[in-house]
Amino acid sequence: MRRALAAPFLAPRLAAVLALVLGSLAAHRAAAAPVPTQRDERLISLMEELDAKRQALHVPGLAIAVVQGDRVIHADGLGLADIDGQTPATPRTVWAIGSSSKAFTGALAAMLVEEQQVGWDDPISWYLPELQLKPDSDDPKAQVTFRDALSHRSGFARMGPLWASGEATPEQVFRTASNAEPVAPFRESFHYNNVLYTAAGDALGRAAGRPWDKLITRRLLKPLGMRNATLDIRDAQKDKHLALGYTWDDETGEFMHLPMRRLNLVQPAGCINATVLDVAQWIRFQLAGGVIDGKRLLPAERLKETWEPQIAVGPGAGYAMGWFVQERNGRRVIEHGGNIDGFAAQVTLFPDDDLGYVLLMNTTASPLQQLSISLVGDALLAEPATATAASGGEAVRLDDFVGDYLADFGPFRDQVFAVTAKDEKLHVDVPGQMNYELKPPNEEGKWLFAMTDQIAVSFVKDEDGSVAALKMHQGGLTFELPRKGHEKAAAAFPEEWRRYLGRYRSPGLEQDITVLEKNGSLALDVPGQMVFELDAPKDGRWAFRVSDQLQVEFASDGAGQVESITQYRGGTAVETWPRVGDAPASAAGDLEAVLKLVMADERGRAIDELGVVHMRGTVRMLSSGLSGTTDVFAAGTDRYRQVLDESPFVKVTTVVNGEAIAVESNVQDEARLTGKQRRLARIAHPLSLFTDWRRFFDEVEYVEAGELDGRATQVVRLRAEGVEPIRLHVDAETGDVLQADSMEPLGRGLPDIAITTRFEDHRDVAGLRLPFTISSSNEPAGTTVVRYEAIETGVSAPEGVFAAD
Repeated sequence: MRRALAAPFLAPRLAAVLALVLGSLAAHRAAAAPVPTQRDERLISLMEELDAKRQALHVPGLAIAVVQGDRVIHADGLGLADIDGQTPATPRTVWAIGSSSKAFTGALAAMLVEEQQVGWDDPISWYLPELQLKPDSDDPKAQVTFRDALSHRSGFARMGPLWASGEATPEQVFRTASNAEPVAPFRESFHYNNVLYTAAGDALGRAAGRPWDKLITRRLLKPLGMRNATLDIRDAQKDKHLALGYTWDDETGEFMHLPMRRLNLVQPAGCINATVLDVAQWIRFQLAGGVIDGKRLLPAERLKETWEPQIAVGPGAGYAMGWFVQERNGRRVIEHGGNIDGFAAQVTLFPDDDLGYVLLMNTTASPLQQLSISLVGDALLAEPATATAASGGEAVRLDDFVGDYLADFGPFRDQVFAVTAKDEKLHVDVPGQMNYELKPPNEEGKWLFAMTDQIAVSFVKDEDGSVAALKMHQGGLTFELPRKGHEKAAAAFPEEWRRYLGRYRSPGLEQDITVLEKNGSLALDVPGQMVFELDAPKDGRWAFRVSDQLQVEFASDGAGQVESITQYRGGTAVETWPRVGDAPASAAGDLEAVLKLVMADERGRAIDELGVVHMRGTVRMLSSGLSGTTDVFAAGTDRYRQVLDESPFVKVTTVVNGEAIAVESNVQDEARLTGKQRRLARIAHPLSLFTDWRRFFDEVEYVEAGELDGRATQVVRLRAEGVEPIRLHVDAETGDVLQADSMEPLGRGLPDIAITTRFEDHRDVAGLRLPFTISSSNEPAGTTVVRYEAIETGVSAPEGVFAAD
C-alpha cells in the first residue's frame, strides 16, 4: 500500500478572487437599536468587518444569517446581487450554495439508516448496480460503501469531466466511472469526489423508491420550511430575487458574469439554491440535534454520526459525512463551503457554543469563505479582552519584513512569496493562490494566517538584525524561504558523506528514494513529493530540515558499505529501505551545454521546414474512466488546432493563430480566457518543448544537474511573460525531454494547480525528437495519458483549420 512520507505545505480549501466596492453600512446603522446591547455592538462590528473584507476581496454582494439558541439573531446583505441592475443583496436574495448541499445528503442518509432502509457500510452497488468500482485494496472483495462515498475516502479522484457538460445520462456517468483507476489506496486518504457523492444520493433514492430530488424535498426541505429552495437552475431562474454570478479578472479590473451551471448529473453533491433565511432553518435543525420548531426529524445521536470525522484531511482537520470538522482557537468547528460558477457559500456550526451562520456570495470562490469562520468566532464568541489582545504588546515595524522570499518546496519550485504591508497588517502572497492576511505575531513569534490558526509564518534575522528568511509552519512541518538578496552560498559537501548517495527502495511508497547532494548536505528525493534536505547527524540520525520528528539512520555492513536506511517518525522506526543502486552520476552543466545537448539551433531550423504537422492519437483520463481521441494540426511556432473529443462527456477545441485564440467547449458555456490563460495557450504549442525553446519563451535558464527515475538529468527553467515558469528535466545523455513541471491557471477565481507531465517513447520525426506517449498528472484530477498513433509532417491542412473566429 502506498503512503506519503511527509506532507508538503497544504493550502486551505479556497481560491483568491478580487471584487468591486459596491456596498454601504448605512442600512445597518439605521436599523440599530437606540440603546445597543453588547451583542448588537458585536454584530455591527462583524458586519463592518465583513464589508471591509468584501470590498478588499472584491465580492460583488453577500448575505449572512446568524443563528444562536435556535433563533436567527441577525440576517442582512451587503453589496449588489446584480451589478448591471444595481440590485442590492438582501436576506431574501437567492444564491446557489454549491457543495454546502452535501450535508443535506448526509442527513438524508442518516434518516434512511435510522429507518434501516440502508446501512452506513452497505456497498453502494447493492442499490446502484451500474456502478462497479475497483478500489485499491488488498481485499479483492472490497466495495465502496455509503460511508466511504459520503466521506470522500474511496481513493478515487474528482471525476469532474464526467458531469461538467451535463450532456451524458446518469447511467453513462456511473458505467464510465466504473472504469476509473484509483489514485490512492482505499480508505487511506481524502480525495474529493462529486460523482461518488452523487452515487450515494442516487442509491438512497433507489433504496427509498423515490428519486433523490423528490426525497430530499419531502424529507428535509419542506419540513424545515425552506420555502425558496430549489434544486434545478431552471426553477431558480424563475425567482426575481435570484442573484447573478460573477468572477473577477484581476488583469482587466472587470467583472465577468457567469451563467449558472446546470448540475443535473450531480444533484446530491451540490444543486441547492436558497436564501440565507432558508439555510438558517437548516442550521437551527443541526444545532437543535435534529429538531425543528419542536418536531423531531432525526434522532440526535444519528445526526451527530454525520459530524464524526471518517478520514483525515490534514493536520487537525477531518471529513465527516458532508462536513469538514476542525478546531479553531480551541473551539470545535463543523463547516462546509460551496463553489460553483459565479457563487460561493460557507455554512459553519460552532456546536459547543450553540452558534452557526451561513454566508452566501455571488463570486465563484473567495477567501472570505474560510476567513468568515474566524471573523464570526472572534466577533461573537471571543471575550473582549481576548479579541483585542493581538493589538497590544510591543510595536512591530512591518516594513522590516516586506520583501520577496524564494520558495523551493512541495509544489512551489522557483516561486516567490511576496510579503507586503497594508492597512497596518502583513500579507503573504502564495503563488497561484491568494494574498493571505496575517495576524500580529504571538508569544512564539509566529504570525498566524487570519483565516486559520493551522498555518503560520515566522521570520529569521541575521547577525545585523535584518530579516533574512521566512519560515512557513503547517502540520508540524517548517519550510524555510530565504529572502531575496540574503541567499546563503552552499557549504562544501563533506567527502565522507558521498558513501550515503544512492537509491533506496521504500516498501510503503513502492518507489525508489534517491539520496543526493543538495545545498552542501544530504537530501532525500521522494518521487511525487519533494526533495527533503537533512540536517547534519546527531547521535547517528539525520533529521529532516522541515521537522526534527522525521529522521533517518543509515546502516552499514562490516566493510563500511551503506546497505539500508531506517526511517523514524517521532522516535519510532517506520520502515527500512534497502539500498538498490547508486545515484546517477551528476553531470555538471551550463545553459550552452544543454542547448547543444538538445540540438536547439538545428531543431529550431527544423520547425521552420516541417510544414503542417498532423498528430493523431488516443486520450485516456485514467482517473475518470474516460477514453477518446485527440487530433492536432500545427504549423510554425504560432499556429495550432487541437481537438479533444470524449463525447458526450468532454469536447474541447482550442485554436491559436498568432494573437487570435479561440476555445470552444461543452464543459463551459462561455469559454472566455483570462490574459494569463491566453499567454499560456500560446506557449502550449504541441512542439514548444521539443525544439529551440528560445523560439517560444522569453528566457531560458540553467538550474542544476539532477536525476529522474535513475537517469541523470539537466534541469532548465523556461520563462514567458505573465505565466509561471516551467521546469524541464532533460536526459543528460540523449537530450530527450523527460518531464515538465508547471502551474495551470484554472481561471474564474480558482487557484492554479501544479501539473507534472511525463514524456516517453521518443522517436525521430523530421529532425525533432518527439514523445509518442505523454502522461499529465495533477492532484485533483489524477492522470491523463495521450498516445499518438501517427505524427506526420508536410501534410495538406484542411481549409480553415487555423481559423480562430
